[in-house]
Amino acid sequence: MRAPKLLVKMFVPPPDAPPAFFRTLIWTFVYVAEGSRASRLYGEGIIQERHRHRYEVNNAYRDRLNKAGLVIAGTYTPARPSGHESRAGGDLVEIVELKDHPWFVAGQFHPELRSRPWEPHPLFAAFIQAALGHQARA
Repeated sequence: MRAPKLLVKMFVPPPDAPPAFFRTLIWTFVYVAEGSRASRLYGEGIIQERHRHRYEVNNAYRDRLNKAGLVIAGTYTPARPSGHESRAGGDLVEIVELKDHPWFVAGQFHPELRSRPWEPHPLFAAFIQAALGHQARA
């Protein structure tokens, strides 16, 4: 049985979609929202990350999620093959943040693939820094 309203849905491409239509494990350009924590961490408006899986936030819930305190901090606009323009309802959510949380940033990608021992990914470095700051205040 299928739930009538899905908050997160699995992307199932059309049967005639070319292989490049799949986003799983490909590098995508993410547009980072100005003023977001992710924007401050990356220091850039457009970043490139490797997408993680075929599950997507249902865009029909974006306004409700935003009103509940979830910040859509990064999106991806897919290039659609001709004939498949209506596949998604606009930009796909890639980064979310919680408005009133000391440190909550989540991404639909693999930050570990851009981390190196002495050059951690910006999200990892900021998370460790926030944890150390929290520990010092405790």
